[in-house]
Amino acid sequence: MATTVHYAFDTRIYFKQVMSLSKRFLVDYYARQLPEGAPNPSGKFIPLSKHYGRRRRIRTNYTLFRLLRNSSYCLYHLHDPELILLGLFLKLKKKKVIFDMHEDISKQIINKEWIPSILRLPLSYIFAVIERCLPKIFDYVIVAEDSYLQKYNNAENIETIHNYPFKQESFKTAYDFNTFRMVYVGDMRMVRGIKEYLKILKKCRDNNLDIELVLIGSYADTRFKKECMEFIKTFSLESHVTHYGRLPNIEVYKILKECDLGLALLHPIKNFVLSYPTKLFEYMSVGLPSLASNFELWKDIIEGNQCGYTANVFSTEEAVHIISKYYNNIELRRTHGKNGLSLIKDKINWQNEEKKLLRLYEDILGSSRNRVGEFISP
Repeated sequence: MATTVHYAFDTRIYFKQVMSLSKRFLVDYYARQLPEGAPNPSGKFIPLSKHYGRRRRIRTNYTLFRLLRNSSYCLYHLHDPELILLGLFLKLKKKKVIFDMHEDISKQIINKEWIPSILRLPLSYIFAVIERCLPKIFDYVIVAEDSYLQKYNNAENIETIHNYPFKQESFKTAYDFNTFRMVYVGDMRMVRGIKEYLKILKKCRDNNLDIELVLIGSYADTRFKKECMEFIKTFSLESHVTHYGRLPNIEVYKILKECDLGLALLHPIKNFVLSYPTKLFEYMSVGLPSLASNFELWKDIIEGNQCGYTANVFSTEEAVHIISKYYNNIELRRTHGKNGLSLIKDKINWQNEEKKLLRLYEDILGSSRNRVGEFISP
């Protein structure tokens, strides 16, 4: 299992895939080293560069290439667009390779702030062509959303492994509050609604609602971070905004249980409109009601299961109206929270996705000596 872009304790890659596969297979895990410590897969953890930056990624990719070019694993599971070339090299050496596509890459490029705008359209077109070729290149392609399947014309070697949350052993039980806390978990980017959350907070406090905003995640852009900090300072919101940065999963869930409303007001770009946000299901998994973007796909699951409301991400008034309803109605908070929790327990959870992942590995590897304790990795 290898990634040069995601950090070592990435939820989907490590806590879900690596740890699930480690129950049955010997898994070596290649990822960036972190100060928090080393992951513990069933095989070995092989640390890559400790540093993260777009320039460093080229060097880290080359490091990974040197480590894997003469290796003899039964199967290689690669996670980043940058590793497609490495996967192609491994296929030329007759290796079995899975490529895991977390996002619709070609659509995602259009909204990457760090890519010069003049390059986004041609790069998007190039990756759209590459994406269509992935099933012909690799033994299997894993996608994170059903909507990504549309471009593959029913290819047989594609499987959707959703990024659903774990069933939680403990969850929210008390729905009263002293100060109402809204929470967002994820990357801190403009297109993920961060400025909208700040505007909503300001409007709520202007309306004499005792509300705080909790942000869990890292800013991807220093200029955008400065812009948000200036907004907070201008409107004297410093004591009403708590920013934790990136946290381990166990800490995230502890905080979520202490909050009152989960936020997922993402901008209406193609990659979001056709995909479920993982954070939405994480809120549900602890019994937290949600306020999310009014995309049709999201409305079906949120309002269809009565576990939250949807709104126009750019309408501060609409969002504040919904928040006021939650603020003033404990039974509404409890009912929507419990409904979401039931949905996760019964259907939308990683435990179900794990079965699909293990079955996929069994199908690819067949009778190879790949079980824990049987295969000695390079």
